[in-house]
Amino acid sequence: MSKTIVLIDDDQIIRNAWDAEARKKGILLVTFPNISTFLNDQHLFDRETELYIDSFIEGESLVLQIQKLSQLGFKCIYLLESISNVESLTTIEGVKAVYTKNTPF
Repeated sequence: MSKTIVLIDDDQIIRNAWDAEARKKGILLVTFPNISTFLNDQHLFDRETELYIDSFIEGESLVLQIQKLSQLGFKCIYLLESISNVESLTTIEGVKAVYTKNTPF
């Protein structure tokens, strides 16, 4: 079975780019435009599923979103950053790492 990865990003261009790269590598990528939409379907995903989340996504605070996902049992939460704010984001409890918006696979 192929690896499943979740991307949560409000930028359709980023979601399309990740989808194209995932298909090339045989990775099942499921994308969501925001955390709320993901939360509606979160029961479909194993708690070890890698979640990649845009650090500037619209909605409630990023820290509260990460806390909510951690409380639901998600263990592999990664943030995506397009500017040099990486150091402050790595201090958020529950975040394993911070990446640029290039695919990490």
